Amino acid sequence: MKQSTQPRRKQAWLGFLLLAAGLCVTQLVQAAPLQQTPTPPPQQYLPLILNQPPSKVTITPVPGEPPTASISRYLSTVNTTTLYNLGCTYGTKDLQAAGTQDSLVFLYFGRPRIENGILGTKIYGGGLVTMQQIAEAVQAFGKGYYFCTGADLLSHVTIGIGTSNYAYEDCDNCAVTYDHGRAWAQMVNGVNTWLVNSRYSGQVSAVGASDIELSWNYPTDTIAWMNGYDSANNFELLNFGALPGCPRFSAPGATCGSYPYIWSYEQVWFAIWGSPPVYPVPEIYANSGVNAEQWYLMSVYAYDHHGQAVEFRGVMTQYGACQQVDDPSCEYLDNTPEQGWQQLSDLVNGNAKTRHYIRYLTDIRW
Repeated sequence: MKQSTQPRRKQAWLGFLLLAAGLCVTQLVQAAPLQQTPTPPPQQYLPLILNQPPSKVTITPVPGEPPTASISRYLSTVNTTTLYNLGCTYGTKDLQAAGTQDSLVFLYFGRPRIENGILGTKIYGGGLVTMQQIAEAVQAFGKGYYFCTGADLLSHVTIGIGTSNYAYEDCDNCAVTYDHGRAWAQMVNGVNTWLVNSRYSGQVSAVGASDIELSWNYPTDTIAWMNGYDSANNFELLNFGALPGCPRFSAPGATCGSYPYIWSYEQVWFAIWGSPPVYPVPEIYANSGVNAEQWYLMSVYAYDHHGQAVEFRGVMTQYGACQQVDDPSCEYLDNTPEQGWQQLSDLVNGNAKTRHYIRYLTDIRW
């Protein structure tokens, strides 16, 4: 387990040096490539530290300019052919784009679940999918991406394997627990082992991810899941959630969460930054800018109370999902990717305490 003492940060990507101890994941059923490409070259590897771009990515971001937005997905299937084809679509897009691409994509498999002692998630529109099925789906996506980048050997995608802390309904089968978090980390480790062994890891890597929403669960259960993840992880955990209720400019002393799920500022800090593996990719949905205010003010809190501001790994918006569904809330929660990124970036970079470039931008859709 990594230490959380200052100065932070966590050599969370010890990478393949520890992969031999990870969960071994069965190789997925081979899906026919959509296009012919050369055999993967032998000299590929995982970046040792995710804080740094993979060594072959040469992008130099322009200060103040948003990165190119990727597309993340709510998933209703773990079918490996479907996921291979989705990965191929991403790979083809990067092949056809000018220059070298470096993106973060969340594959969101639903909320933690347990049935008859089997851990997994309740996938959107369906029932339990197991850790093994999720791993094989992510492997298929990575394989599709790799082969369909073709002659582009430099572009890279980081896959955030996503779940949540959701516990509103069907709580006899809810699994926001230490054991589920530990199993999630072992599954992420195993996916990366498979990517290394398949020689795809120079262009594809995976991290854990959770949509941690303060109004979805108690902080004790959520933090137990995170501690479980930290007990076994070799790779980062990206929190792509929201901070409902938390302080904003119009209510600087507001209480975080909503009844009965009330969070202290220290518990929020732990969930977004204090836990050793965690980095945030916040949902910045609100056109008003209030989401950006909440995350920025929690970063100021982190600096004032713990000596280090939050490093935002990226920003998530839901503009694409709002174009697909008839949701009244989209009237005020449909920032474009560029608007969401700019709202948070302007606040973060307007204060010397919190200033840094926000590397990734992604827009989620179905």
